[in-house]
Amino acid sequence: MNRRTFLCGLTLGTLAAPLAANAQRSAPPRRVGVLFVLLSPTGKEAQAFRQGLRDAGYAEGRDVLVEWRSANGDYARLPQLAADLIERKVDVIVADTTQATQAAQHASSTIPIVMAIVADPVGSGVVANLSRPGGNVTGLLLKETLPTLTTVVALWNPVTFGAVSKGRDALRNFSSGIFEGFADMRFEVKSRFVSADGKWGSVEWVFHGRQTKDFPGLPATNKPFQVRGSTVVEFRGGKI
Repeated sequence: MNRRTFLCGLTLGTLAAPLAANAQRSAPPRRVGVLFVLLSPTGKEAQAFRQGLRDAGYAEGRDVLVEWRSANGDYARLPQLAADLIERKVDVIVADTTQATQAAQHASSTIPIVMAIVADPVGSGVVANLSRPGGNVTGLLLKETLPTLTTVVALWNPVTFGAVSKGRDALRNFSSGIFEGFADMRFEVKSRFVSADGKWGSVEWVFHGRQTKDFPGLPATNKPFQVRGSTVVEFRGGKI
């Protein structure tokens, strides 16, 4: 099991307990909307969510009705999927990523939204601040799930795992930091893929260089490094 699968499964499984607890206090089954970007309702993460419900004594379809929606990697579908959940009159929405959370937030300002994995909730505009999020968006209810919890340690780097750059200036500043912070930078494209309908594509790449200056979250080491990654892009009107 890779790190993303483990983290998503742990997060969604943890979310299921308080949701099920709320359902117990009400005679009619609660309707929960789950909005995925890349994950599948039949995948390991969704199974962890179901297992969390079962561990709390609740069965999907009997005590809790779960409305599963997945964009299958097509970010343009998120607004419609979020609107569909609103039309289904769900009691709460669980969103797996920053983009899914934003789509749900734009669709409703009253239905509670639980964000599962959002790298920078404040920077992406999802919440006002972490101590008092405001609005209808919240994160993991750790104290309700683990009442004896006293200390939480979080490892976080805002420049990775879902970081969002909005607008040309933000993208320009981010790119400038890369070029200034890493000497002898080399960028190799390993593979390319474009969908059959031409609406999105992906690039697998390798980034080489030597870090000579501080980069957000990464102090300068002056040592060579190599980073592998992939980028998914959407095409609209001939633009990325």
